[in-house]
Amino acid sequence: MSLFYARRCAAILTVVLTGVPLLAQPHLASTYNGEVHSDSETVMHGYVVELEELTSHRSFAQTDVELDGSFRFRNVPYGDYVLKVETYSGDVLQQAYVTVDAKVSPPTLQLPKQKQSRPPSGGVSAARLLHPLEKKAYKALVAAQKLSESGKYVEAARELQRAIAISPDYANAHSNLAVQYMRLGRFEESLAESSRAMEIAKPNVVDLSNMACAQTALHRVGDAIQSARAALGLEPGNANAHYILGSLLAGDRRTLREGITHLVLAADRLPNAQLNLQRARAALAANPTL
Repeated sequence: MSLFYARRCAAILTVVLTGVPLLAQPHLASTYNGEVHSDSETVMHGYVVELEELTSHRSFAQTDVELDGSFRFRNVPYGDYVLKVETYSGDVLQQAYVTVDAKVSPPTLQLPKQKQSRPPSGGVSAARLLHPLEKKAYKALVAAQKLSESGKYVEAARELQRAIAISPDYANAHSNLAVQYMRLGRFEESLAESSRAMEIAKPNVVDLSNMACAQTALHRVGDAIQSARAALGLEPGNANAHYILGSLLAGDRRTLREGITHLVLAADRLPNAQLNLQRARAALAANPTL
């Protein structure tokens, strides 16, 4: 199973950090962009946008709102959806019904003037509320985003470090720095940054999934399984978390069948999950008594 394990670990890092590339399809929007506006906030932070399938009410994907209010989904099948702006604690602030097709135009969602209260136990901690993002930190974050998109991960990490030095209680900066460290093979530091992000805000699927990846790279499979299970505990339908947990479990003969169960739940969205599902089923066919 060693070959399966090596490919699985590499695949996990791909899906969580850089997204899963899909082949061009006639009924698939490669990118779906939009913006969130607010009359009271010049810097948007602490928000996520969720795309929910209209008929099944299943969550297709979630993505963070960037500092300038923009958001982006990738590889969205054509269809009707509910687009929701939420806090990290799950409070829905705004929503709209949208259709994704070849003629789609970028949607804009306006937050209500009186933003809902978010207690310290929710998505935004008291520290974050008391220490807003400084202007210089914002500039460093924007620079880091551009550097990361250009593949300059060392430079992006430096900008994020600069942002954190100015605004240490901004959780997203720690989350993003964790990703850059993982890309650079600095897995222990990545774990520390993900942990810090969740101390400031709260445990969430993205940080827990990235922790599972770093723990896998460090051969701490038991810890990685625990992190992936925690991510699913927060969001049972999250395809990435099912993929990570399923791949980890499928690497052990004792948990192969459970791993297949999770990979099935992720395979309809993630091509890498389909590949690992095929390998897991082949392993089971070769050992039907498992």
